[in-house]
Amino acid sequence: MAEPKHQIKINRAWCKNCRLCIQFCPLGVYTEDELGGPIISSPEKCNNCRLCVIRCPEFAIEVTPQEAKK
Repeated sequence: MAEPKHQIKINRAWCKNCRLCIQFCPLGVYTEDELGGPIISSPEKCNNCRLCVIRCPEFAIEVTPQEAKK
């Protein structure tokens, strides 16, 4: 499995489970959990297009390069 190039965070306190991140992600980074909320199931697929960040009405998603994780 490839190492993720970007760190993705979902702020669960802000997320309203609208699933727009799942719908708009062109690479299938997100899937639904048992309650219908988004989970980051394939972070290695993320190419930092930030469609999830742009489309999230609650500003609950943050995508940063792995280098910034240090």
